[in-house]
Amino acid sequence: MEIISFTGKSGTGKSYNAIRVCRENNIDAIIDDGLLIYKGSIVAGSSAKKCALKAAAMRTALFNYEEQRREVREKIEELQPEKLMIIGTSDRMVDWITNALELPAASRRIYIEDVTSVEDREKAAESRFGAGEHVIPAPMVQLKRDFAGYFMNPIRFLRGAAMEDRQQEAERTVVRPAYSYFGRFEINEQVLEDIIDIAAEKYTSCLHVMGFYHNGNTSNLNVVIELRIKKIPGVVHRLIRYQMEVHSVIEKMTAFSVGNINIRIRDVVLPDEVLERRNLWHPFGRKNMKKSSHEKS
Repeated sequence: MEIISFTGKSGTGKSYNAIRVCRENNIDAIIDDGLLIYKGSIVAGSSAKKCALKAAAMRTALFNYEEQRREVREKIEELQPEKLMIIGTSDRMVDWITNALELPAASRRIYIEDVTSVEDREKAAESRFGAGEHVIPAPMVQLKRDFAGYFMNPIRFLRGAAMEDRQQEAERTVVRPAYSYFGRFEINEQVLEDIIDIAAEKYTSCLHVMGFYHNGNTSNLNVVIELRIKKIPGVVHRLIRYQMEVHSVIEKMTAFSVGNINIRIRDVVLPDEVLERRNLWHPFGRKNMKKSSHEKS
């Protein structure tokens, strides 16, 4: 197994450029900030970027924790990658990691200055130190559980031969760790209302949104949608599809970790009653409902 180091000062864009460098050098495994990433997937380790303190983040990145060390060593032994790139802030850091993981010393060293321009590095520094944004060279879907409630945004680009199929897409994900956090997330009621209502537009023949409420927790968001439904064949299957669509769109548009989207049926309209109850069935103005005291308890 060949070990390649990829080093540069903090905030110069190493993780952002990692997969491109791997593609160009036929490298299929990466160690970055405590994680082992193989062919675009996280397979072992723990991300330093989810640590609450910088000191803990550094210990994680250097594999100072025995359980993390053992897990990554065993996975490398199992996968036996031909080439492994270790990302660090210096040659000394990479050497520390190779010793901790009982790996051979790096036989080739690539520096961030070799693959980026001064402007690229200045832009990366602005994102890191100005906005507190860090990049993880892995898909967002793999990070949602560990980084629930953090700022997350996927960056897509074509995957090269060393990263499996050229026609597929790989992702880098921007996160904002707790130790460099620049504010907090809040849920805008109008955003959720719009998502819920727009998703319901294709199901107007069988359901009408009467209101919704949620627990306000961006790391485990639970939403209850209250509906009036029409009792027609296949309505249950349409409700399930609607429920799944709301779940998917909220996660994609907000990057919140969604726990449950629950449907509560407040009223059922029978087909032969539609004309008599037309004023109830057609859309009407409504206000977002708040949880009642007995529901909160």
